[in-house]
Amino acid sequence: MSLRFTRITSHKPTILSKQYELKNGKLAKSVSAHMVRGFAVVREITTFYDFIGELTQLRESDALAYGLPKGTTSAAVVTKDAFDKLSQDAKAETLTRTNEHFHWSDGPSILMIDIDPPSEAESVSQRQALDVLIAACPKLREIPKIWMPSSSSYIYTTDGKNLTGLRGQRIYMPVDRGSDIPDISEAIWQRLWASGHGFVKVSKSGALLKNSLIDNAVYQPSRLDFAAGAVTGPGLEQRRGSPEYLQ
Repeated sequence: MSLRFTRITSHKPTILSKQYELKNGKLAKSVSAHMVRGFAVVREITTFYDFIGELTQLRESDALAYGLPKGTTSAAVVTKDAFDKLSQDAKAETLTRTNEHFHWSDGPSILMIDIDPPSEAESVSQRQALDVLIAACPKLREIPKIWMPSSSSYIYTTDGKNLTGLRGQRIYMPVDRGSDIPDISEAIWQRLWASGHGFVKVSKSGALLKNSLIDNAVYQPSRLDFAAGAVTGPGLEQRRGSPEYLQ
């Protein structure tokens, strides 16, 4: 069973990952996730276990998408404004990072679950996250998983002080059809709410937003998973370890 997904490498900016530095002794974060120009290539792995190798090879300029480019296996990626200015011949060899140019695969792919507890709450552990998911969706127990801390986790000073601990988490699972990912994620989200693991957040505008343990806004074929590690400045390092294969 070959699984397919897309690796996107940014050429401008050259860093997509979160960046951390010390400013006046305090940890400061910056994000440069808006890609202006890059390149997309479809990756194909023979077994789900091979996805660990894909994750560990990601560089600070790389991100993953779990949809596929339409009509090609590799192409340049630009902004929509830049795309609109291209000639028709150039457009045939170029993509925008939008759902107009990406689609869900009808074949095997990867479901990414973004564990995203409320910011005001303490982070949940790996075991707690898995227990909540499996209690809400018992069939998930039977599916192999790869677990990895998010890029904002385990930022240390070089003398060993843990500044962030475990924050977000990623849990990856194989699916038979990428096109099922939106329905699967919605079912998990609804079951989490039904089992008491939903909460309401107040937006800056005062709107009430329904949330749960997982981020359900990420399930679009063009959406990026910033799975590479963080970039750390002088006096800092990241110690999030290697992805873990769970059965």
